[in-house]
Amino acid sequence: MDFTPEPATSAAGAVSRGRPQRPLWVAGGVLLVAALTLGSFTLRPHLSRLADHRRVQKLNYIRVAPNGRYFQFEDGRPFIVIGQNEAITWPNMAELYNRNDPEVTEAYLRTLQEHGVNTIRVMAEYCQFDLSYLQNPIGTFVPETVQYWDDFFALAERYGIYVIFTPWDTFWMFRNLDRNPWYAANGGPLEEPRDWLRDPEVIAAQKETWRFIIDRWGDSPNILAWELMNEVEMWWGNTEEEILRWAEEMAAFVREYERQRWGKNHLITISVAKNEPTGLLADLVFRHPLIDFANTHLYYEPAVNNPPDTISAALAVNHGVRHALAETRENPRPYLDTESGPISRWPLQRDFDQEYYHNMSWAHLASGGAGQGLRWPYTQPHTLPPEFRKVQAAMARFAAAVDWLAFTGHRNIDQQLTVTDPQLIAMGTGDDRRAVVWLLRDTRPAPASGAGDPAEAGGPAAGGGAPGVPGPRLTVAGLAPGTYAVEFWDTWAGVRMAERTLEAGPEGLVIDLPAIDRSLALYIAPR
Repeated sequence: MDFTPEPATSAAGAVSRGRPQRPLWVAGGVLLVAALTLGSFTLRPHLSRLADHRRVQKLNYIRVAPNGRYFQFEDGRPFIVIGQNEAITWPNMAELYNRNDPEVTEAYLRTLQEHGVNTIRVMAEYCQFDLSYLQNPIGTFVPETVQYWDDFFALAERYGIYVIFTPWDTFWMFRNLDRNPWYAANGGPLEEPRDWLRDPEVIAAQKETWRFIIDRWGDSPNILAWELMNEVEMWWGNTEEEILRWAEEMAAFVREYERQRWGKNHLITISVAKNEPTGLLADLVFRHPLIDFANTHLYYEPAVNNPPDTISAALAVNHGVRHALAETRENPRPYLDTESGPISRWPLQRDFDQEYYHNMSWAHLASGGAGQGLRWPYTQPHTLPPEFRKVQAAMARFAAAVDWLAFTGHRNIDQQLTVTDPQLIAMGTGDDRRAVVWLLRDTRPAPASGAGDPAEAGGPAAGGGAPGVPGPRLTVAGLAPGTYAVEFWDTWAGVRMAERTLEAGPEGLVIDLPAIDRSLALYIAPR
């Protein structure tokens, strides 16, 4: 779901300033962009204009790790997703359009890098505003938008930002269909919404869109994944059979064409709006061999959409991740919630929102997700505020200390965790030799009501009480007997507080905990 406000005046102005500051030449249907220097900001021609297969084979793409639950680079380094959603017209991003003030966007990406952010999910066009279409009319690619992504990918490569890239902003496309170039009334091939996933002419035009995207930007090593479509089941009224047929055809096309064009492939995913898809949608998202990682949007109501507190939101995310891991048990693949946030009530009060964001992020990682999950800002202005960057930086420091690729038989281990303090909620992921555990103090005045509410799922029963109770003890069952190093991490500061060497016996590993006011993370590994 992509509901956002009008951007700030400066952002909107960047989108509406007319032609680029430097000319673009169209030759043989391919845009050629000259290298430019604007002040201290250098823009180079995109590599795809100069590349060949041999160069691309040497690029370090992101892959699914052998353990099936995390990502890694081809050179063997782990990749844990820390990031958020972005859009062409949002603050800090919009100034790159028309090269209006590219230093703003460069400074923004540099700030993200400095705080450990490595992933942005974006749509090639953002249909809230007509001026940021990728094609208009369909088959004619808008020079300003193409130039934007040329410049953006150059910056992404410079600052180590990896991109989940999807061609279509389906939310605003559907809401503004009457003026969208795809609509038949405007000269496009789309007669009615259901045709989006079933009409041969529309599908052929979609393939041409993918062909252009792959030709133009497909040689960038900083594409984490192609996302076939955003919330594929949400807007068009198609049957699950139609959705599955479309996804299979498009995934096969993207994979085959990219292999033909560049000699290797990026990952492929597809998102659904359902928290817990069933039937053919579940088969597509969680089990289909052409989809490399699972991708749902955890807009649980009300815990995430309209959060009554910051604890229920964490428990809802924990429930959603556990569900995804259970659905992929027989065929493990990474799982990411690539879009969520307080869609029904925003902006939230800032301190509350920071804690809500912190708790959802740690619940996602500690429950077995492949990173923190990706927030849709739902803030004003519509970009994550500086205090959220502190949450990301703290998680990035913790993630860098964990040997994620050593996990084998990886699973959620919530049911193996027992904590003596009933006000502490325990979430964890691991195998029989390693574990990541997150402990969250339940600050709610009373247990949440509502049987079956995802916010009720998770760790031990929760209740109110004063924070900072000393002396709790955690038992991690299921670990093989032996000697373990246990690291204690402050999840707000992102610092390792202490390390202990402990012995696990037949009952598991028993850990005496420090006093916990809000939350604590543990990394447990063989000594």
